[in-house]
Amino acid sequence: MNEIPEIKFPPDAEKMAITLAAFDIMKQLCREGKISQEELRKVAQKRNIPIELALI
Repeated sequence: MNEIPEIKFPPDAEKMAITLAAFDIMKQLCREGKISQEELRKVAQKRNIPIELALI
């Protein structure tokens, strides 16, 4: 069986992926009523995440 070569991403891409994954968890917390939409918007603003992604 052929091995899959290791894929390397630039550090900035990895950092953004982690940030967006964490933000997705925050969106779920908002849907569950554990944080408010205003808190979610503030997190998006602090992390420079486009507001379109902050909308539930």
